[in-house]
Amino acid sequence: MAHIKHDKNGNPYISNDWVLEDVESACSDMEVTLSHDEKCDVLHQVANSFDANFGINWDYFYSAIQDQINTRKEAS
Repeated sequence: MAHIKHDKNGNPYISNDWVLEDVESACSDMEVTLSHDEKCDVLHQVANSFDANFGINWDYFYSAIQDQINTRKEAS
């Protein structure tokens, strides 16, 4: 998932892009359906809990999806 990109001055940097389709893939793995807003929340949760010592991996997505499911259950 990591790519080398270049800033406006041509300097290279590493970009580790995760997109909504990745959330959808993790949902599919878990046999879960989330709304568009819930999937966006998953991306935000993963980004906000980013730790450069560990990076981002599928387990963070699965955990954030489970949090969305738990939040949904608590609200009902």
